[in-house]
Amino acid sequence: MKRDGVNSTLSVEITIDVFEQCSDVVLRKCRESNHRVAIPKFLQRLISTLMKDVPNLPTSTMVRLVDLGSKIDNFKLAWQSLVYRLGEQIPTDLSCAMIDYYAQRSVPLLETFEEIALLGEIRPILLNDGVIERVNLYIEALFKDTPPVTHCYENLEYHMDRIQMMVNNLAKGLQFELVTIESVIKLLKLVSELASVNEQEQSLVHVERVLKYLSEDKLDKVNEVIFHESVDDESLVETLLFNSWSLSYNTLARSITKFVLTNPVKFSPILQFQAQVYSQLSDSQSEETCVEKVSELLDLFEEDIDFVECYTRIIQTSMAFNISPNGEFIRLLTTHFHNNYHTQPSIESFKYRIDKAIKIKDHVQAINIFEDSLENNSWTEHISDPTIFKTLNDLIVLICSQMEDVYMVFPIFQKIKAQLQTQVNIDAINAMVTKMIQAKLIGDALELLSRELPKIAKTSETRIALVQPYAYKYRQLFNKFHNYVINHNDDGTSLDMNWFVYIRLHDYFYVPYECILPTMKFFCENERLNAALVIFRKTNELHKQLQHAPPSHEMYRYLFSQFGNNLYEQGVHELHECLKMDTAFVNPHDNLLDNTILNAYANLQDTNRCRRLFLSMSAKPKELGGVNEESAVIMIKAYTYSDLSYVESFFNNLSSFGIVPDKDIFKQYLIAHVYHGRADLAIEQADAVHDYDLEIDGDMLVGMYNYCVGKEGQKLIETWAEEKYPSEWNKVKSLCVESDGYEKEITSGIASDKQISD
Repeated sequence: MKRDGVNSTLSVEITIDVFEQCSDVVLRKCRESNHRVAIPKFLQRLISTLMKDVPNLPTSTMVRLVDLGSKIDNFKLAWQSLVYRLGEQIPTDLSCAMIDYYAQRSVPLLETFEEIALLGEIRPILLNDGVIERVNLYIEALFKDTPPVTHCYENLEYHMDRIQMMVNNLAKGLQFELVTIESVIKLLKLVSELASVNEQEQSLVHVERVLKYLSEDKLDKVNEVIFHESVDDESLVETLLFNSWSLSYNTLARSITKFVLTNPVKFSPILQFQAQVYSQLSDSQSEETCVEKVSELLDLFEEDIDFVECYTRIIQTSMAFNISPNGEFIRLLTTHFHNNYHTQPSIESFKYRIDKAIKIKDHVQAINIFEDSLENNSWTEHISDPTIFKTLNDLIVLICSQMEDVYMVFPIFQKIKAQLQTQVNIDAINAMVTKMIQAKLIGDALELLSRELPKIAKTSETRIALVQPYAYKYRQLFNKFHNYVINHNDDGTSLDMNWFVYIRLHDYFYVPYECILPTMKFFCENERLNAALVIFRKTNELHKQLQHAPPSHEMYRYLFSQFGNNLYEQGVHELHECLKMDTAFVNPHDNLLDNTILNAYANLQDTNRCRRLFLSMSAKPKELGGVNEESAVIMIKAYTYSDLSYVESFFNNLSSFGIVPDKDIFKQYLIAHVYHGRADLAIEQADAVHDYDLEIDGDMLVGMYNYCVGKEGQKLIETWAEEKYPSEWNKVKSLCVESDGYEKEITSGIASDKQISD
């Protein structure tokens, strides 16, 4: 800056202070307007100065640089840029400072956690005790007053698969040695709790990784953490007990069990009792003996425990071991409680048993347990418990995977649905849809979607997420239907259902961009050109209204080619009008697309439009997108439909466009002559082929013969070819087709009268 006409430099401290104050103002305006705000030039200069020495900046400055960067581009890129620039000089408080910065400004934090977790795998210093604590607190706050949403599509901060994937990525990248044992155990509890309400295979991997680490030489530290937990909340030790016993980390399990049993003042009587049950059932013995030992324990705790809760805990504990979920142990235990304590099994106890049957993939036992539960219980009043909701959905998944006949699945599904009294989750939908499509019940599968997915207003701009990594379950669902759309054509004629399915998908999803062109190709290949045009319109509409990606260069080229080859005039004109209006698409050097358009109009025999387009292209140099040899071939074809004199005039003036006749141009020139019945002139021109440094080959001979309109002309060509080019003619004469006296279209294909309307 200048002071009294002399250049001077701000101190680092002043630069940082000015930057932080000014950036706060800019960022506040940006958040208030919910739009990108232009960054003033003086602030841009300050940023450039600060970025020269990033590692020595205060953490508060770093997080503001990231926030500003996120407004210019996105948070992911801004965060990665800072972290990579810092290299090995990342401040230990950077992650927590970033989280707290956004928390103080009431910005949703899930994206911040996601990116910290992802980079933590290659920059372990980013993952620490503070991050784990903040993740736990944030997720607790999210669901404190709001239960998980079955199909979350509006506020993706509550998307269970997204939250779970973030936590799993955190667990994957965390180096346990860099954090306290307390943080490792809290992470285990969080991963386990999320796995109990939402299915994600990676969760079990991370649970086992934590248990293995704790089992090595951390037993005393684990017990110390357990001891310092609140006496009012024993969920952490319950999680450790069940996971360590059920996953056979027996050393850890015995250590925790012993610790609970030797501290009766610290732990509740019911937990003490459950620890005793774990200890007794851990030894291999018959199910009858197990019941006897549990009965003896009951006598010791009879005055201190609730017997319904006691029965439920015994069932939960027994399912951690090799005990049948519907065998002798269950029968004897249930009878004992009924006869001695007049209790009935709780819904939670049935849940634990069904979970075990699902784990061992025994659908017969699972169904029987569910049927038994209905005799004296209703699941409906417990469905608000997300763990119970998951169990019933998992049961649907199990029967779909284990039962062959879909018609045997339906009544069981209906019975489970009657208990749910709500929409099933995406795992259950995927399982049912797979079964239905395999049985060719596509209509029933669509009806299932209408019942089980949320009703989204057609005017709403929001749809269920598909393209994000955490949306993979819904993408699987979409793919099942989309694969039907582009692969199913059993009778080869009616594609009404394919189109109906494709349209219905729009009620719930935005079709992923990479799926659009394959769908267009399917309908074009099956002569449903208007369907492809409707898909194009939708793509263009979403681009204009919601800033989705515009129709691609490949889409335009493919559709122009298909519409032109099939003489679909409306499609060609509409595409061309859209292209002219799409200023963002303009590529002045793209003669590939221009030639495709030119060819489409040539096929439509619109010679005047071809001439205008060709002359427009010729205004540019050839190497910058002007006309080339392909353009000349197309123009000869276009003029062929008008008059041979136009063809000759154009051919003789090729040099004015910087074009020298090549093999393809000359072949098209010969075809023009025979097309107009002048085989004699074609032969005359062919005899002059050496004037153009070219040679007559089999391809030219076939073209001359097949496009000749009269048999006399064909005979003339045949005689000439046998005399002048006997070797080439003998190779290709089997490809020649005798004339029927009618002019042939120079393009392939015919117009379809079976196009799907809007």
